[in-house]
Amino acid sequence: MICWMREAVVRQGHMAEARTFARDIVAHDNNEGAGTFKVFHARYGQLNRLLWTAEFADMAALEAWQARSRDYEQAQAILARGIPLFVDGSIHDSVFEAL
Repeated sequence: MICWMREAVVRQGHMAEARTFARDIVAHDNNEGAGTFKVFHARYGQLNRLLWTAEFADMAALEAWQARSRDYEQAQAILARGIPLFVDGSIHDSVFEAL
């Protein structure tokens, strides 16, 4: 199993809008059936963080999802809507493999 994670810091005053955006992304990606997507909001520490996670069967499934996302106009339109909601340079992706 492969776990993909994306963490982002929300701009001050945009949390409600960012949470709606985050749920829209998860709903879209879960409807595509590529993996199991979830989004989390920080409860401790830096509270203006969101974290998306997705589980894929293997790296090939992750890479296929990434390729579809890049080429799919609807996905790109949803992502573009979120750009102004997050602090520049705060978006970080990680990929982990289950032991």
